[in-house]
Amino acid sequence: ASASPICLMARTSSTKSWLWHQRLSHLNFDTINDLARNDLVLGLSKFKYHKEHLYPSCEQGKSKRASHPPKPVPNSRQRLHLLHMDLCGPMRIASINEKLYVLVIVDDYSRYTWVHFLRSKDEAPEVIKTFLKRIIVLLQSPVIIIRTDNRTEFKNQALKDYFDSVGISHQMSSVRTPQQNRVVERRNRTLVEAARTMLIFSHAPLFLWAKAIATTCFTQNRSIIHRRFNKIPYELINGRKLDISFLLVFGALCYLKNDREDIGKLGAKGLDLTYAPSTITTQQLTEGELDLLFEAMYDDYIGGQPLASARTVPPAQEPQVRQTSTTSTTIADTAPTPTNSSSHATNIPITSQDIDELNSNAMVDGNTFVNLFANSSTSAAESSSSQNHDEEQTVIRNKSRLVVKGYRQEEGIDFEESFAPVARMEAIRIFLAYAAHKSFLVFQMDVKAAFLHGSLKEYVYVCQPEGFINADHPSHVYKLKKALYGLKQALRAWYDELSTFLLQNHFFKGTIDPTLFIRRFHDDILVVHVYVDDIIFGSTHPRPDIVHATCLCARYQAMPIEKHLREVKRIFRYLRGTVNMGLWYTKDSSFELTGFSDAGYTGCKDTFKSTSGGAQFLGEKLVSWSSKK
Repeated sequence: ASASPICLMARTSSTKSWLWHQRLSHLNFDTINDLARNDLVLGLSKFKYHKEHLYPSCEQGKSKRASHPPKPVPNSRQRLHLLHMDLCGPMRIASINEKLYVLVIVDDYSRYTWVHFLRSKDEAPEVIKTFLKRIIVLLQSPVIIIRTDNRTEFKNQALKDYFDSVGISHQMSSVRTPQQNRVVERRNRTLVEAARTMLIFSHAPLFLWAKAIATTCFTQNRSIIHRRFNKIPYELINGRKLDISFLLVFGALCYLKNDREDIGKLGAKGLDLTYAPSTITTQQLTEGELDLLFEAMYDDYIGGQPLASARTVPPAQEPQVRQTSTTSTTIADTAPTPTNSSSHATNIPITSQDIDELNSNAMVDGNTFVNLFANSSTSAAESSSSQNHDEEQTVIRNKSRLVVKGYRQEEGIDFEESFAPVARMEAIRIFLAYAAHKSFLVFQMDVKAAFLHGSLKEYVYVCQPEGFINADHPSHVYKLKKALYGLKQALRAWYDELSTFLLQNHFFKGTIDPTLFIRRFHDDILVVHVYVDDIIFGSTHPRPDIVHATCLCARYQAMPIEKHLREVKRIFRYLRGTVNMGLWYTKDSSFELTGFSDAGYTGCKDTFKSTSGGAQFLGEKLVSWSSKK
């Protein structure tokens, strides 16, 4: 009989098996069972985890060719004795913070892995030197040998001088022989395959590839078994076991707790991206990264009730409820209490408590509840209402705002001027190019309910909205002292209010662009660019790479045929593949204005008209472009 003990393990459920498979970055089930059976980590229950069927995400993300056999004899005898390095990239899509390359570093003794993300190859020498200084101090062990390929990011004078100064031997593989650097090449494949699988499974956008690779590196350091020692890399490099019960599924639905006053719109659902690329620090998302992550998501959940604690929901359970949010205003506190609280349009019960007050003195002059019967300047007012629902479609909040029927206003009688300057997109790009050139710190501010802050120059009276008519004075009206949504002059009133404030605080207005305000103080300069309407800011002017194609297609929009539709679909397919691309303004280039222009002679076969186009650069920064017939 055999003297080896027999380990009988109960078989866990299919749901739990796949959950741990996802938590461990889609790790194979044999390794998961080894972790549980040999007690290599804490927090993983001792069950048999089984694979009942093929997993589409894994089959799609991990398909590969046959690999070279591993080297049977290990080289190193202690941690950091030999480090393998390789630079992977460039990726076709930049990460959320514009990174394109991945520097992968593997310790030969423990197989512990570190990843660093770079914007360009020339960052590699400084990143390597900084890493070596920190890891030697952290682990109190010298680095003896570094093995890389023969590319210029590793074969350069800067690294050669540094390695000579600290006594590190640099080994390089032969040209076009990646198998000589097999350890890090295999780890590259493992990281990329797992990250690809996680992105496919979570349906996350591709610009989160860096977060996926960092998460993969984090989990594999705590789950892959080194067969030579039958231990995980984390235990070999740190000398202790690790509890992995805290691991979550990458891309799982999570909620941010609003524990800061300035977090504002970030109280929306997001993706769980919590792990760091190494054990040296714990990664915290910056506010800029949070803005980029959540700017496309917060609209659905503005105004929702904050959760007491974070929770994780599988992607299949993601709620499909879409919550409507509207800016809310209210009548002043001195206004009469309404007696009729029914909404005539939507039959939604609205009371005075349901109306959010943004500014107690924003709209209605409470001392001017007067009778102006048959006054020709009186405008009608109505209450616009909406509802917030939870996941079970239960109404959790009624919301309403007071708007004016501005279409009844007549120019010259009810208002004099309604035009408000709006910053051109060219001016916005010039502003950003100048800020990048001068290394300015740029802030973007959104004024809440901006149009309610504008002071009115004219006398404007509004009727009592239906549902809020005072029973004692049904014919009385309200006199407005500030603008309301719906007024023709609301945009102009807000621009005048803001420009007056800036001019009073020692700014001066641009002579050509009235939306540009500048203040100088000795050698310092503060530049403010104002745009009134967010819709204009976000939708004006096409991208420079499709401006000519859209110009050609637009010529036939009155009488299109099938081939024009095919060309438009081709443009959309191109946009789908380049949705995360944009203009890149660097501070290192010059700031000279350069213009390019050209025209095609009788390019249009229908009208024989020329097509002219042009592009203007500030140094290497493209700020304006056009294509016209």
